[in-house]
Amino acid sequence: MLKAIDVVTTNVPGAPFDLFVEGARLQANFGYGPLSGAACNVTLLSYIDELHLGISTDPAAVSDPEVFVACLQEGIEEIETLAYG
Repeated sequence: MLKAIDVVTTNVPGAPFDLFVEGARLQANFGYGPLSGAACNVTLLSYIDELHLGISTDPAAVSDPEVFVACLQEGIEEIETLAYG
């Protein structure tokens, strides 16, 4: 169990090629990281040429997860603007 940790992040490289389940092509793949005592866990998982985020929050620590996700999205968009103009 983690103590005094607010946010845990991880970057998991996924398959760079199509995956199939019972013959159906997997369209997206989202990682999930347990909280393990932290207030939030953000897992980034790649799949082919996309990145997907899995976000877990402790409701006792993050009372409004929609605002938290909106802030993450705003930060990602800011980085994209700086990177791509």
